[in-house]
Amino acid sequence: SLISHNIISHNKANGYSAGGGGNGIYIREGEAEILYNVIHSNKEMENAYDSEGGGVLIYLSDTSINHNIISYNTAGKGGGIYGGDIIENNCIVNNYASGFGGGCIGTKSLKKNSFIYNQSKIGSAFYYCLGSHESNTIHLNYPIESFEGSTIATDKEFVLNDNNIYINNDQYVIDLLSNINVYASNN
Repeated sequence: SLISHNIISHNKANGYSAGGGGNGIYIREGEAEILYNVIHSNKEMENAYDSEGGGVLIYLSDTSINHNIISYNTAGKGGGIYGGDIIENNCIVNNYASGFGGGCIGTKSLKKNSFIYNQSKIGSAFYYCLGSHESNTIHLNYPIESFEGSTIATDKEFVLNDNNIYINNDQYVIDLLSNINVYASNN
């Protein structure tokens, strides 16, 4: 499936099960390419802590998310994006998660994205994103309230190369939640 050249905004959902999620786009057990969309201002009905993917929720699917603007979405986990294989050339801005992953959570590859002004308790830019993360701009991401969070958080091994990481107001830029290896070369 191709989802392309749309404005997906101001949707409110209360769920695919107990938690809810995928307020803008929800893909389950399929293949999709999400390309050249504006996905903004999609919110949970009650901003449930266990809701997933305010803008986009990908579940058990082969999906690429490219050249989109993903902004002002809210969820408990993954304010902008929850899941996905290849996340590339997106502007992921001003998304909010009451728990983890303000910009995104649980993706496999992040390349050439801009993560700006995203907020969450832990992993304000991204959380638990496996694989290789290259050439992203990570700027001005914040923990919510007075929580001492991190910009990037994970408990799995990953590669972080050629990213521009600067002026993030979190306690830690990278929070390793267990004893893992991080291979990094960044600006």
